Amino acid sequence: MRHIFRLVFFITLATGILTVSILESKYIEITFEKFEKELLQFSAMLDENQDNINSFKNLQRIESITQEWHKTAIKLKYLVWHTGIKDVEVGLSRIATYTKENDYTEAKAELNNLLDFTRHYSKDFKVLPENVF
Repeated sequence: MRHIFRLVFFITLATGILTVSILESKYIEITFEKFEKELLQFSAMLDENQDNINSFKNLQRIESITQEWHKTAIKLKYLVWHTGIKDVEVGLSRIATYTKENDYTEAKAELNNLLDFTRHYSKDFKVLPENVF
């Protein structure tokens, strides 16, 4: 009887850990997909008028994305102990600076770097055999 109790306990524990890991991974994946969509929308906004990217609309949008990221980062820091969250903040800051300076080339380069980083970072947290091992 004691062995059955231990077996049930360990199966329950393993199932619980697996479920939490999958939910955590899914949350991170959804968060980064949403963030990537916001960056792509902002990229399209920059492309609309390359000579005047420091418009009020663009500045408001990058500020909104940054504020939303700060809120999200607080939650992610409880789940993920990784420097990548800080790298996103630095990337957003650079994009905002270049947008204010009306430097389309640099803003777009930083935006593309952040998009690449976001895609790579998101893949690191998908539940895949290579990530588990």
